[in-house]
Amino acid sequence: MNITVDKQPNCLAVYTAEVPADAVESARKDIMKAYAKEAKIPGFRPGKAPAKIIQKRYAKEIDEELQSRMVRSTTEKAIQQEELRALEVQMPETFDLKEDGSLTIKSTIILAPAIELPDYKGLEIEAESDEVTAEDEANALEQLRERHADYADIEDRPIKEDDIAVITYSSTLDGKALEEAVGKPVGFIAGREGFWIKMTEGAFLPGFSKDVEGMAVGETKEITVTMPDDFPVEDLRGKDVVFATTLDGIKEQTLPELNDEFAAKLAEGKTLDEVKEILAENIKQQKGNHVQEQKVQMLLSTLTEKVDFELPQSVVDREAQNAANQMVNNAVQQGATEEQLKEQEAQILESAQAQAKQNLKVNFLMQEIAQKEEIKVEQQDVLQRIMQMAQQAGKKPDAFIKELQKENQIPAVQNQVLIGKTIDFLLSEAKITIVDPKKDSE
Repeated sequence: MNITVDKQPNCLAVYTAEVPADAVESARKDIMKAYAKEAKIPGFRPGKAPAKIIQKRYAKEIDEELQSRMVRSTTEKAIQQEELRALEVQMPETFDLKEDGSLTIKSTIILAPAIELPDYKGLEIEAESDEVTAEDEANALEQLRERHADYADIEDRPIKEDDIAVITYSSTLDGKALEEAVGKPVGFIAGREGFWIKMTEGAFLPGFSKDVEGMAVGETKEITVTMPDDFPVEDLRGKDVVFATTLDGIKEQTLPELNDEFAAKLAEGKTLDEVKEILAENIKQQKGNHVQEQKVQMLLSTLTEKVDFELPQSVVDREAQNAANQMVNNAVQQGATEEQLKEQEAQILESAQAQAKQNLKVNFLMQEIAQKEEIKVEQQDVLQRIMQMAQQAGKKPDAFIKELQKENQIPAVQNQVLIGKTIDFLLSEAKITIVDPKKDSE
């Protein structure tokens, strides 16, 4: 058997295999023997039917099995001969069984990227402290008071600072409805009915609450806001958006006193000091999760900037399609119309491609580092991860495992665990600097 391999860009290798007639015939005879052993042919005992009868009755099945076996064996030999790191094998482009019995196969193998690892130990990253401060606890208590506040309707005066405004508004840009002007959904900025905002600066948009101050219930006013330079919808940054705003109502907030009586409403039988302890534990967990996420994101960003390599385009396309589908589903849930989705199609696909490339780059990098550092995934690691997933999905572990097996998702879970262990290893080796938390404006 003669095999030649042509390595190509985008992580592809095309191999051509020339299989001699005697090897093809030997494989065919082995397949026919297997069929003859199990075949039930009237007038013949199992395994005793003539080869010609077996060939005639099972011609289609034998040919299919021969093709499968030949492709599998030649692919394995090509991978072994060239020491290829194969991800998957495409259907043969050529399967030419010649009159003399010899066979030519041409097929494409998708390869894992060739990665020259950068220095990945001792990466310098920054993260906020996960220490729970008195300010954190005070803010959390204030949020609890606001959730349990009483609200009285005010009708005998204009609205003022620290009141709660109940408004209905719609927005325009250059005289057009905002979403029409931008050409895509813009979320809550487009308009709302019965929307509550506290009359404090920064509670909605810069300068908005100041313009609302002094309005009476039932009054309508056009408020122009210059959108911030860091506004999430890039097309609106720096633009003057006009909000036609009606004040539907004014509510005055009365906060409950911080005492044991209030604490007992939050957690039956608990004192205020005990509630504070519980709150501190919750804050610590939340801050810990937030800081851990910060570390991971900065670690991966720092690492991926140090290296570049080709990705298999077919894998990128598949991952991008999944990402695009998710984006479309999210947009539909947020009220996007079919027309709006059509207008955003190019932007969605571009964003999905970028996301897919970043995800795959991280995935391949983690696998490469895991191999070099001999990081292993044990069965217990996978089971523990599956138990967590089952709990989050609200399903029984046994039933959840069967679902994963049916959908062939166990390898994906193993890969998730491997990536997680590799990230933990990199964080343990990183140089982490604690920095002050960013302000909301930043």
